[in-house]
Amino acid sequence: MPEAAFFTRFGLFAAEEFLDGATSARVAAEIRERGGRPATVSLSAEHVDEAYRRTTLADVSEATRTLVEDRLRASLPAMARHFDEPVEDMERAQFLLYREGDHFRRHSDSPPTGKPSPDGTVRRISLVLFLNGEGEADRADSYGGGQLTFYGLMGETVGLPVAGRPGLLVAFRSELVHAVTPVTHGERCTVVSWFR
Repeated sequence: MPEAAFFTRFGLFAAEEFLDGATSARVAAEIRERGGRPATVSLSAEHVDEAYRRTTLADVSEATRTLVEDRLRASLPAMARHFDEPVEDMERAQFLLYREGDHFRRHSDSPPTGKPSPDGTVRRISLVLFLNGEGEADRADSYGGGQLTFYGLMGETVGLPVAGRPGLLVAFRSELVHAVTPVTHGERCTVVSWFR
């Protein structure tokens, strides 16, 4: 499976240890402890479709949210330069828990035409921050499956999965088609957000 640096050849952004290991583990533990509600598939309504997207949107503390969102916001100027996009704002981050069988089918976070979403926003850059990594079923705090997979980098039907690691930040243009494969064991903890 390709390491994150491989995807930079296709214009994606990857930063190893964006969060240090201890912070990543602490945020992942809080996500597991606090639980949450099913994640929706639409910005404009509270629409849950577990055949399309099945994951838990965790309710983390304000201190944890502020810590992570401040780190992500601090990367906005570098992201704007990397992608040559006029981004100015960040959406509220989603703290996600994927359990066995959870997934997110192929989708893009923004229409390819750059038209606004139903709520009037235009997502330009999508961010995925891994809090734990892939590993064998007997390895603590790891998961199997749950791979962030990109389509359209080497043909529309070829899916290229990223190897998840604790603290890894991956960013990409929001119109890029991607998916999260079903988790086969363990629990996958990530944070996602978008620059507009």
